[in-house]
Amino acid sequence: MGEKKRILHILNSNSYSGAENVVIAIIENMKDKYDCAYFSPTGPISKILAEKDIPYIAAEKLSVNTIRKAIADFQPDLIHAHDFRAGMLSCLSGTHIPIINHLHNNSPWLRSFSIWTIAYALCCMKFDRILSVSASVMDEFIFGKYFRNKTKVVGNPVDLRKIQLLADESKLKDKSDIIFLGRLTPQKNPYFFLRIMNLIVKRIPAVQIAVVGDGELRSQFESQIKEYHLEHNIKMYGFQSNPYGLLQNSKVLCMPSLWEGFGLAAVEALCLGIPVVCSGAGGLSDFIDDRCGMTCGQDLNRYVDEIVKLLSNESYRSRKSHESQVRAGQIANINTYMQNISNEYEYCLRRGKK
Repeated sequence: MGEKKRILHILNSNSYSGAENVVIAIIENMKDKYDCAYFSPTGPISKILAEKDIPYIAAEKLSVNTIRKAIADFQPDLIHAHDFRAGMLSCLSGTHIPIINHLHNNSPWLRSFSIWTIAYALCCMKFDRILSVSASVMDEFIFGKYFRNKTKVVGNPVDLRKIQLLADESKLKDKSDIIFLGRLTPQKNPYFFLRIMNLIVKRIPAVQIAVVGDGELRSQFESQIKEYHLEHNIKMYGFQSNPYGLLQNSKVLCMPSLWEGFGLAAVEALCLGIPVVCSGAGGLSDFIDDRCGMTCGQDLNRYVDEIVKLLSNESYRSRKSHESQVRAGQIANINTYMQNISNEYEYCLRRGKK
């Protein structure tokens, strides 16, 4: 058997969230077939990678020069660049190594004609393949129709047994009524989440709310909690490498994101029998419906009414909890997902030999 091919995963983020979780899952599940390394700006992700014994190449920041150095050091056969910036910088590095650009979200700027969408379209011409977590990503890209022949929707890996195992292993199992699980960034719409919570507290004064995540809006978010006088209702947990004990011991996940690629946190909630009340942005509308939660767009009152009903009506919540697990079973795809990624690798590696 020949020497294993080398895959360099390139990311622009230095923290741990949905996309990073997916990359780690790919590396762990494919270690017998490929030699993989994880390259990103240095930061908190290094601790997670060290715990999992994943080879890590760090740089002060992601740039054309640092990518060139990482390529020279690792000598990959294939580059797997995650999201737009990593993909574009990999393209601009001038490498002749095959590049897969893997899109984990559908940022709003994709929808408009601009220098950035033109620049990304030019890079798409060089990518060997474009993978996306939902059809909405390239559907919303203004030039997406021109690259359908090299685009494949792969979703996200969903491993029911692993999520349940992590929930069982978690040392943090505080109970809450409502949980927010995600980065405190504009994408996740945390200020709108607080508006929802403010109205729910007026109807259920003792409601307990868990906020799991960190990000650029944290200080402003905490200030707004005080403005709404929600200090006794909301507990901030910050970043948690294993949030599944907290998630399992919540009654409903609230996810009012302005945009999403796939919405992995929502799927993880379903796996644990937690109904999801969300915006329906991006891929969320593909698997969240009235049986396992509700999509509410940006309708404030609809969020409030549904969450209050879930918290006040035990049989209603129990029914949706059961349907959540049924839906998760339909989405579970870990083996198929890894086979799809492997197929894409082999396709690009064959092209690289030509």
